Amino acid sequence: MNSFTAFLRAALIDFLEYQTPKIVHIKDKRIGVLNRFIQLSIVLYVICYAIVWKKGYQEFDYVESSVTSKVKGVAFTNFSEDQFKHFINESMREYYNRVWDVSDYIVPPEENNAFFVTTNLIITPNQKLGICPEDPSLKTAHCDPLNNTCVDGKTDLFGNGAQTGECVLSDREESVHVCQIRAWCPVERDELPLKNKTALLAGTKNSTVLIKNSIKFSKFGVSLRNILKTTNETYLKKCRYNAFTDPQCPVFVLNDIVKAAGQDYDEISKSGAVIGIEITWNCNLDFTVDYCVPVYSFRRLDEEHSMIAPGWNYRYSHYYSDRERTLFKATGIKFSIIVNGQAGKLNFVPLFVNIGSGLGLLAITTIICDFIALYLTSAKKYYKEKKYLYVESVCNGEDVEPITVRKRSNVYETQAN
Repeated sequence: MNSFTAFLRAALIDFLEYQTPKIVHIKDKRIGVLNRFIQLSIVLYVICYAIVWKKGYQEFDYVESSVTSKVKGVAFTNFSEDQFKHFINESMREYYNRVWDVSDYIVPPEENNAFFVTTNLIITPNQKLGICPEDPSLKTAHCDPLNNTCVDGKTDLFGNGAQTGECVLSDREESVHVCQIRAWCPVERDELPLKNKTALLAGTKNSTVLIKNSIKFSKFGVSLRNILKTTNETYLKKCRYNAFTDPQCPVFVLNDIVKAAGQDYDEISKSGAVIGIEITWNCNLDFTVDYCVPVYSFRRLDEEHSMIAPGWNYRYSHYYSDRERTLFKATGIKFSIIVNGQAGKLNFVPLFVNIGSGLGLLAITTIICDFIALYLTSAKKYYKEKKYLYVESVCNGEDVEPITVRKRSNVYETQAN
């Protein structure tokens, strides 16, 4: 019990003690040089990096953006019979050899912050709702007429319709029996029409796109467009974006975009791709807004070397009635427009915060130099003796007599004479 009471008393005394810093001048040139070096480094960091480079004297606002795009251009296809695969007959070739305008190869005509350019196409014309053989390339649709495995009403995840329960001869491969289905007939032949994986609409590379980007920095009340105020209609019709000669032209040749992304238009037209058009607005509003202009960059967004399901494709239909349509499987390049950026303007609040943070960092100098002096130098014991001092309490009104200092447990204790 006595030991516990003594412990509590000692803990209370320690808790009620007050510590105040003691200034000790250590005349060690090595520590002195280190001290000034650290202080200089912190000052340079705060001024050069935190304030100047990172613009720590500004407040910032992030961009709000809207984007629209308009593609222009015509493609013409006129492939010979030898360039088509064997199953494309003369009547089918008429669907592929023709003039293609924007309404033909830009489907859908409008997307949010993106546009899609069709570069390859599988056309299944004149489909009607009815009964026909399933696609023989679907192995699960194969059947044996002597041991019929087709089930009425059964559907296949990768199939084209619902089975009727009949096992019939395929209309595409001799001696192959498949399940008969209720579907849009004839079913799609999922195979590109041209040999050597040639892209049907690689000629779309010469088309152009006008990108209109309106942005706003709400905090500062600044609204801008990527079509500059100095632009007129004549310039807009003739200009073409070039990173070196005309970096502010908002009209881009599709082939130039793909090249800038490090890709080949003819190659990616075969299976499709996703290309990013990045518009960056980094503005210093301490100067005139005329200097606030966009910077364009381009990169491929999808995995270039995918072995499974590469590229980009989807299906859509043109309907002539409730029971008749033409089916299209479109492969192409999706251009995704990405807008980012920020604006900064002088504000004393972040400036003073950064200066205050820098002053706080200067305390690190004392911690590092004290650690080196008290624990790493050869005179560490001597420095410890000079660093710490223990002073007894003096009551109010009590005369303070001259004191002598004596060492006590690596600290100095003062006592009245």
